[in-house]
Amino acid sequence: MPWSGEGILRGTDIPKTGMLSDTALAEVSLTRMIAGEDITVAVLDTQAGLAAINQDGSLAGCTWREYRDSRITCTKIRVGTPAAAGVRYRCRHGRDEQAVMLVERGAASDISIDATGDLADRGWARNRVIDSLLDDFGLVVDVPW
Repeated sequence: MPWSGEGILRGTDIPKTGMLSDTALAEVSLTRMIAGEDITVAVLDTQAGLAAINQDGSLAGCTWREYRDSRITCTKIRVGTPAAAGVRYRCRHGRDEQAVMLVERGAASDISIDATGDLADRGWARNRVIDSLLDDFGLVVDVPW
């Protein structure tokens, strides 16, 4: 299953019990998108890719204190790589998972929205995130019945 829980954890205090309140899912949605073509991105999640720009894993694996510097470096990489429609990097919280940030340059990439689901509502999106939080982070969501 593709990993999808990282965005929920951003800015969330995780209790020592490992149980997140159901409110962590409020006002958040998950969208499944499909690329209709190959999309070129700058690769920042491999040792070779990072070494080529004199960086290491701390570029994406930083704390909030260094996040500003990471954003500036990433913007410089995007500007200096005009053929790339975005960057691929290692998720800070996602262990060995990858994230992609796309930016629109000229003609938009062929990307369609397959489905969107509110996490406050029962359904595929909520289930995917709850499963990801448990499988990838060992966290349980306190779901009211």
